[in-house]
Amino acid sequence: MMLDAGVGILRTMPPADPEALARLRRQATALGVPWPDGADYGDVLAALDRTLPRTAAFLAAATGLFRGAAWTAFRGAPPR
Repeated sequence: MMLDAGVGILRTMPPADPEALARLRRQATALGVPWPDGADYGDVLAALDRTLPRTAAFLAAATGLFRGAAWTAFRGAPPR
């Protein structure tokens, strides 16, 4: 609704830290979670089979990427 109206306050996050992303890739390998070449971590998270126990472990590990969230007010064009 806010995006359509062109005004609001959005929850924003900076890009994932490269070292944290590399660590998560290693954890995916250790847990047997597929991470295709060139796939963004958001794509990997979206494709997970939520019925598998290893998915719960991987999702817990993935929370390490979600640091530095903030609120960003905008009027007109939304923030990147």
